[in-house]
Amino acid sequence: MLYKARKKGYKRDTWYLITGVFKDNIISLYVDGILEASEEINGNLNYIDTY
Repeated sequence: MLYKARKKGYKRDTWYLITGVFKDNIISLYVDGILEASEEINGNLNYIDTY
């Protein structure tokens, strides 16, 4: 999914707000509030709960 976002032409030395969302087996990447890439994920999402 990240390769899709890399093609957008982001500038060096510029701040961006990056947000990842996982909902209903779809993972989405937002940059500055704009959906830049999304992809359906099959299987389990493994994570470490550090709280």
